[in-house]
Amino acid sequence: MILTFGKYKGSDITTIPDSYLEWGFKNLSSLRWCDAFQAEKLRRQQSQNTLKTLFRQGKTEEVLQILQSQAQIEIEEEISNSGCEHEYDISRFDLIDDLVNEKFNKLKFDFLIEDLNNEYIQKLGTTSDMLLRVSSAYFNNELSRDNFGSEEKYLLGIEYCQKLDSIYSLGLFKG
Repeated sequence: MILTFGKYKGSDITTIPDSYLEWGFKNLSSLRWCDAFQAEKLRRQQSQNTLKTLFRQGKTEEVLQILQSQAQIEIEEEISNSGCEHEYDISRFDLIDDLVNEKFNKLKFDFLIEDLNNEYIQKLGTTSDMLLRVSSAYFNNELSRDNFGSEEKYLLGIEYCQKLDSIYSLGLFKG
């Protein structure tokens, strides 16, 4: 579906940023467009869930094929939007491998963080919002035993933050 309005007028709805989908769903008065934006959000969530499942099953080649396809579409869209299509041969475009690698590393990073958060939500009996506050306090050198109900939970909070720090130090995702 091609947008007929706004910042991304003329773009296919499948190529617009997530933030614009969110904005459109909340702010557009047209039921047709709200439904279209919601359907695209759901399609993207399902695609992400497929990647998650394949990644967790160790089907790296299938994940890389999907990411390769996504990267090629993104680069073709970028070239098309630049108005310089005649200057590029997408089959020789060197950035595809870099983009696939970046997407794969981001996926791996996201899953490591998700797994760590789920583990410590269970261990600490807390929420993801609270883990965010704990890590923020830790990285700002403001975490104290007073933030926890027990010494054991304090030590688990420190352990969580140290593991979080080690994931960030892998350099998988710059963002």
